[in-house]
Amino acid sequence: CALTGRAPLHGLHRDEHRKATIVVDASGVPRALAGHDVFYPVLGTWLGLAVGRAVAAIVGLPSTVSRDQLKALGAAAATTGAVALFHVVGVTPEAETLEAATGGAPPERRIELGAADVRDARDRLSTARGAERVDAVAVGSPHFSLAEFDDLVRLATDKVLQIMSRAAAALDYAHKEGVIHRDIKPANIMYDDQADDVKITDFGVARITDSSKTKTGIVLGTPSYMSPEQLSGQRVTGRSDLFSLGVTLYQLLTGQLPFRADSMATLMFKITNEAPTPLSAVRPDLPDTLGEIIDRVLDKDPDARFQTGAEMAVALRECCTEMAA
Repeated sequence: CALTGRAPLHGLHRDEHRKATIVVDASGVPRALAGHDVFYPVLGTWLGLAVGRAVAAIVGLPSTVSRDQLKALGAAAATTGAVALFHVVGVTPEAETLEAATGGAPPERRIELGAADVRDARDRLSTARGAERVDAVAVGSPHFSLAEFDDLVRLATDKVLQIMSRAAAALDYAHKEGVIHRDIKPANIMYDDQADDVKITDFGVARITDSSKTKTGIVLGTPSYMSPEQLSGQRVTGRSDLFSLGVTLYQLLTGQLPFRADSMATLMFKITNEAPTPLSAVRPDLPDTLGEIIDRVLDKDPDARFQTGAEMAVALRECCTEMAA
């Protein structure tokens, strides 16, 4: 708005500037293609390149076009051009008819859109060369290079290691006070990004390590994160919590649990007898040092694991330093 408080005489707030000056005829696009979600960001990519900042009225699209499909079309058109408004005849509110969309005026241009135009736009948008089809299109971060995505992944990994290092140090403190948590998992590790504070919560199933107060044969905790000795109901030590923290670390780094099964019996067998898929097989971008930390903390034998949370915390911090070098 101008300083006088009056709206300018040019802009989409004025009816005459909302009328379409270009007609795009999409009736040549196969109906099956026009029914797919992935078609609309491709169409938007083409539209932005074809019409720039002009207002276009699109005819020939199915009347069943959804709001989400229109949003995808608009986002792509705004990314590749300067499209702020478009009409889909028979679908959008101001375009019940082509005449309504253009205000009855003859269009300055009429563009016939065919399957070949859609293929060209798809090829321009996609880096999946040689693929028979495109299953999904992401629009919104066109200026992010693959190298920048790699940097983002490294930043996220560094944050995970920092949080897990501090969680290991917190467990070390609890263990020195004679408390075993017994239910370490992502839901029980709270991170406040505002205060940069890590807390371990829910000591509801924790036990004092005094042998007179620790009973064997009792299984408490969340099975997928339990150590072999905890699953078998044996007396547990702080090294059991570190195993659970290792399961959590593996999950945060890979997006999957190291031990998965369809039944409790199979899960218990895997945790007590099978090694998880190596970290390097799931995340080959991570250093071997981190895979060695995972292997050690998830060892079936408690004596082969890190013996204290402080020891594990140091190893994770050193890995962070190595990755930053």
